[in-house]
Amino acid sequence: MKILNCEKMLFGGFGMTRTDQGVVFVEGLLPGETGEVKAAGKRGGIPFFTTVKVLEPSADRREPQCPWFGQCGGCNWLHIEHPAQLKAKRLIFDDAMQRIGKFAEYPEPEIFSGAEFGYRCRVQFQVDAEKEAVGFFRRRSHEIINIDSCPLLSDSLNELLNHKMIISANAKKGIFKAIDTGDEVVSTPEILGTSVSETDFELDGHKLHVSGDSFFQNNMELAAKLAGWCSDILSGNRLLDIYGGTGLFALFHAKNFRQVIVIERDKKMVKDANQAFQRNLINAKAVASTAENFAGKYKPGHFDVAIVDPPRQGVRKDALNAIAKLAPPQLLYISCNPTTQARDLGILVKKHGYTIEKTAIFDLYPNTDHLETGVLLSK
Repeated sequence: MKILNCEKMLFGGFGMTRTDQGVVFVEGLLPGETGEVKAAGKRGGIPFFTTVKVLEPSADRREPQCPWFGQCGGCNWLHIEHPAQLKAKRLIFDDAMQRIGKFAEYPEPEIFSGAEFGYRCRVQFQVDAEKEAVGFFRRRSHEIINIDSCPLLSDSLNELLNHKMIISANAKKGIFKAIDTGDEVVSTPEILGTSVSETDFELDGHKLHVSGDSFFQNNMELAAKLAGWCSDILSGNRLLDIYGGTGLFALFHAKNFRQVIVIERDKKMVKDANQAFQRNLINAKAVASTAENFAGKYKPGHFDVAIVDPPRQGVRKDALNAIAKLAPPQLLYISCNPTTQARDLGILVKKHGYTIEKTAIFDLYPNTDHLETGVLLSK
């Protein structure tokens, strides 16, 4: 056992502390807290500890509003007051920009947040049909925690947990997916009398169509703010939306452009995006391709604006080079991983002549360490 003091929170949800042997990671301590910890292996080659007992609790610590907290892997910051969560996410963003991106200065981020409970509109339940267990995986395992409710889910999604027998009998491959549009719940599979298999709804005036297994942001309240960020200042003839998914960003930005092209590798998402464009009567087209293959077909400056929203790994090196060669005058970079985003921003700014104009943090996942960040660059 060791006694450690947590210095700050890091991306990934754990704390950092300094010892005589160097930096170590610790799970379960908040900044400023001292705790009794035990070794639990390594993370990225750095010693990792879990907290056995908090000796000096922080004023930002609270009692989690869930009996399964600490066991269930659905969330990990339910024990932290929400204002402190927002502060930690700002510091995580700053740490990435300064330590990884090597930026001494950049615009202060806008902070977008909403309800911290009942916000989650999309869910994927894990199902054990034999035990009629429906819930989420236990942390760092594939054992299912059989929950009765979740404080992060909308009331309508929590209502689904009253139908565990039906879910267990119909879930495919042990997974049950659902989306609460605010008017209806769609699920795969459908539960008669409770959910439908597909539906239409509107998000900030945009017509959308979803089924239970459609991809959609988890937070309906902030989805429109994320998708429409900077749409009031970005315009031109041609917009290129890379890693465009089902076309959500394209829908919110299309009104400012004569032509919109969405690049997405997943053919089902490409199909869904094109149907959304037809439904909303906008001049946009989704194409199944990789960023590097598509970008190589066009001369520099062909697109006035590019949007990139890559997976957690960030933009692949060859894709980033291809985007840089396109040289769009404005580039909007959305990310779910501020560390890989900062890495890519460092290359775009220092090697390819871009300047950071605006930054933003979107608290789409309260009571978890996850965050979405946005950075607008220009040449």
